[in-house]
Amino acid sequence: MVDFNMSSNELSNFQEQVKSVLQTIRYFEELPGDQAVAFSGGSEIAKEQATELVKQPKVKERICAALQSTADDLYDVAKDITSELWLATLGGLIVAPQNPLVYAWIALLVYRAGVKAFCVEFDLS
Repeated sequence: MVDFNMSSNELSNFQEQVKSVLQTIRYFEELPGDQAVAFSGGSEIAKEQATELVKQPKVKERICAALQSTADDLYDVAKDITSELWLATLGGLIVAPQNPLVYAWIALLVYRAGVKAFCVEFDLS
């Protein structure tokens, strides 16, 4: 049985980690192209994992359900996606790594695609 009180605290900490990773990714993306930067921590692998996860129908359905009333803000998108996927993973409804870098990339992929465009087959009204 899942202890949702403990999980709530863990979720909050995880959401803060995702936000911090998002800030780091965006920082590195804004550096001049001629500046060599090695982004450690497996960013490319995490991006590939995120790309594969968002293609899974169950994951996409969960993401879009979470974004029903989300403002057009990257950090709100990340927080809502993280909450939904974290709980779905704990409940055994989906399989997703509990890696803030993967969650940050999921949020970026959805945000950059546009929530309405990403969730076009779902009614977000």
